[in-house]
Amino acid sequence: MNILISTGGTRERIDSVRSIANTATGRLGSLVAGCFDKVPETERIFYVCTPNAPRPESARAEITVIEDTAGLEKAVREILRHNRVDAVIHSMAVSDYRVRSVTTPARIAESAVNASVIEAIDRAPSLEQDAKIRSGENRLVIVLEPTPKIISLFFINPIHIPRVSDTSWLLAWLAGGPEARGDRLS
Repeated sequence: MNILISTGGTRERIDSVRSIANTATGRLGSLVAGCFDKVPETERIFYVCTPNAPRPESARAEITVIEDTAGLEKAVREILRHNRVDAVIHSMAVSDYRVRSVTTPARIAESAVNASVIEAIDRAPSLEQDAKIRSGENRLVIVLEPTPKIISLFFINPIHIPRVSDTSWLLAWLAGGPEARGDRLS
């Protein structure tokens, strides 16, 4: 049996020193990995985690460390492309949004000639995000865009035909309450 576990909280960069982050610790995923490690039928544990998440101490755990939603998407795609996965425990707190651009009100105003507010925001030049944004800016505008829904990677299409295997299990946590569901993918 091969298990894929995602755990921890992603962070999305604003610039080279700042980020927007989920505060999940990754403890749940670590505990789940420890439980699967005790099951003799477990062959491999694909453990995708954020840098500060605890790591399982298991010879069967193949650990991939990611920081942001794009890294998680890449890691999950690679695991699913090259391996059979029998169960997915998707407990990572994944960012719903990532930074598209960082700009200033002045730059938006310059772009607003004959444009709606949304068009002006879209047109405004972004500050350099690969370096530290100067602290001398009085006001910044951070424009966010949605991230891909990672859970959709486990399905081929919206009618939920399983990508992993027709006997696989998917367990995912949804923030905000007891909406967690364990659905068999068959």
